[in-house]
Amino acid sequence: MRDYLGRMRLGILTALVGIGLTLFPQLAPAAETSALLTRIFAGETTPGSVTELKAMQDHLQRLSSTMIPATVGVRVGPAQGSGVIISEDGYVLTAAHVVMKPNLDVTFILHDGRIVKGKTLGMNRTIDAGLMKISDEGKYPF
Repeated sequence: MRDYLGRMRLGILTALVGIGLTLFPQLAPAAETSALLTRIFAGETTPGSVTELKAMQDHLQRLSSTMIPATVGVRVGPAQGSGVIISEDGYVLTAAHVVMKPNLDVTFILHDGRIVKGKTLGMNRTIDAGLMKISDEGKYPF
């Protein structure tokens, strides 16, 4: 079970890094660091030096500073989860099991502590993806 959870976390991290690089190509690492990250995430190698470890750390810190403000806490009834704001007008991507069903009231907790309201829109259980929308007017980090 522990090995499974480790692989799952690595898969999630790999997906987040991939999404981050797709959405923010300006944050892409140097070619040498990119090749190393690809080999590490594929399970082929580990960092071989302090320099490689430092390059990974620097890259992940740049990605995190961009992605963390777009991460939200989600409350749907008594259930809780998390999501990522994917558009300035407040669409939120989360897991299908967090959405549960369309048109439910949602409370979002933003990175800065603000609480805003929204609705569940729908989900695809096959890929465990769900979509929600912040209904409070505003421009949101994404």
